[in-house]
Amino acid sequence: MLRQGAGFSMLTLLDQPVLPAGFQRKHANSCRVICNNSLVENNAIMPTRSDKSKSHQGFTLVELLVVTAIIGILVSMLLPAAQQVRESARRTQCANRLRQLALTVLHYESSHSHFPTSFDLEPGETKRGSWSIHAKLLPLMEQSHVESKIDFGTDWHEQLESGVHSFGAPMLSCPSDVLQGNRIRNGEQYVHSTSYGFNMGTWFIFDPATRETGNGVFCVGRPTVHSAVRDGLSNTICGTDVK
Repeated sequence: MLRQGAGFSMLTLLDQPVLPAGFQRKHANSCRVICNNSLVENNAIMPTRSDKSKSHQGFTLVELLVVTAIIGILVSMLLPAAQQVRESARRTQCANRLRQLALTVLHYESSHSHFPTSFDLEPGETKRGSWSIHAKLLPLMEQSHVESKIDFGTDWHEQLESGVHSFGAPMLSCPSDVLQGNRIRNGEQYVHSTSYGFNMGTWFIFDPATRETGNGVFCVGRPTVHSAVRDGLSNTICGTDVK
């Protein structure tokens, strides 16, 4: 309501509550008056919320260096552990492939009534390169399409155009073998490496003059039957990973 006075006008809020006198005296020291964007309390000027928001907080250089050092230490501790876990998984996969390879040899023996030979060499023959045990096991590794390109009666050096010599079956490679892959000769892929070897004997393998073979299961030019393994299959080495 606007009331007219002597030479001036005054705006009065009629709905303003009137506090008791005792309440005003009791809380007089706690009254706050907003003046020039500041709070006045007990005759002391305090900064308002808007003044506090103007101040910026952050990391000091020392705190930043400490945090960086802690992160570096944690990373240096976690990386070797992660590498060990990956290597353990690769070794487990490698051992599993070696176990599958042994089962493949047993399936070959069941089908042919003898174990595969390590090298095929007839008396008086001077063959330079015979197909290995790995090639003879290809059909049992679901690689019959590759085995069908092989002529086992012909030196493999004379069959390079077939591309079998550079083929690598996944079961024949260990994930931990850093040297796995194709060997290069004259800028072209020559032969594919294998990570597994078979038991052909204790040091001595074959004498071409006497045709005497080693004491392993996989002999040169002479198939070994199951009954010839006197120590039993569970006590005889079939194969192992080689480097």
